[in-house]
Amino acid sequence: MWRKVWKSFPVEDVPIGSITNGVHMPTWVAPDMAQLFDRYLGYNWKEDPDCMRIWNNAEAIPDAELWRTHERLRERLVDFVRRRLRKQLLDKGARQKETHGGRRGSGPPGPDHRPSPGGSPPTSGPTCCSWTRTGS
Repeated sequence: MWRKVWKSFPVEDVPIGSITNGVHMPTWVAPDMAQLFDRYLGYNWKEDPDCMRIWNNAEAIPDAELWRTHERLRERLVDFVRRRLRKQLLDKGARQKETHGGRRGSGPPGPDHRPSPGGSPPTSGPTCCSWTRTGS
């Protein structure tokens, strides 16, 4: 597979032996979500991520708590993207006032937006890339 990249090396000396598409759970899952999983799934979800017995406990996670965690992480992501975009715009010569233009009335809510306490997940709409429960 790597022969074209490492043409001058004998096959047995090619420095890349294999590539996996595996995910290292403790570094892939956000710390907030990991704490939620620790509380409801136990600590073994990290070491045995394909154990259905462990993941069956996910039903015990209250919808509102899972949704709050999701929303908190989404807010952090949106804030990060906004800060990074603003910095990139300023680095490319945009004026200070030009970097605030898209915040009002377009795009996701700003950092001052907070969902109502005890907010719950949507009950309808697309569920692409989201975990949905069955049998509730």
